[in-house]
Amino acid sequence: MAQAILLVCGDMVGARIGSEASANSPGRFAPSCNTASEARARYRELDRVGRIRLSRSFYLRDFLHSEIAAAYGFINKPDNLDLAVEAGTRLCTDLLEPLQEKFGPIRIRSGYRSAELNAFGYENNLNCASNEKNYAAHIWDRLDSDGRKGASACVVIPSLQDAGTTPSIAKKRIQAWVKDYPSCDHVRFFKQPATFNIGWKSLA
Repeated sequence: MAQAILLVCGDMVGARIGSEASANSPGRFAPSCNTASEARARYRELDRVGRIRLSRSFYLRDFLHSEIAAAYGFINKPDNLDLAVEAGTRLCTDLLEPLQEKFGPIRIRSGYRSAELNAFGYENNLNCASNEKNYAAHIWDRLDSDGRKGASACVVIPSLQDAGTTPSIAKKRIQAWVKDYPSCDHVRFFKQPATFNIGWKSLA
């Protein structure tokens, strides 16, 4: 029989769910929740942050969803909101808006990750690179080792997944497009068609 779920208030206290959980498996977590009023205040803050507009089409909320956060109970919110908004705005205005104008609507698969969330994903083999590699990439609110600002997102272009567009053709079209955007730091393709990571980074 599964053990009862224990919610412990505090900083990300591990609450194992089920008697099958091993000592080495990641637990599911209950974020600090001392009172109903604190939970409501957290909700209001997350709602406020999510409504921040980064560009004509994109809001910060579009980039905060994380399957890791949903599965393990993290709150994926920037520690340095000003830096995250600055970098995210450049990602959207310099790259994602032009990308959308060229190919039609895009969908965000993964965007911002807090340093805590990304570290957890990396340590538990949840498809995250190390924090050092993700500073100024998925971790928008930290500078990279060269002191540069940056932001990245994993996106999907549905129009390039339509019948008749092979993965190789989609890749070539995206590669041809990105040549006109020098502020693009990287484009890394995944095995799924028309799915790739794209990043903006400051020059200095």
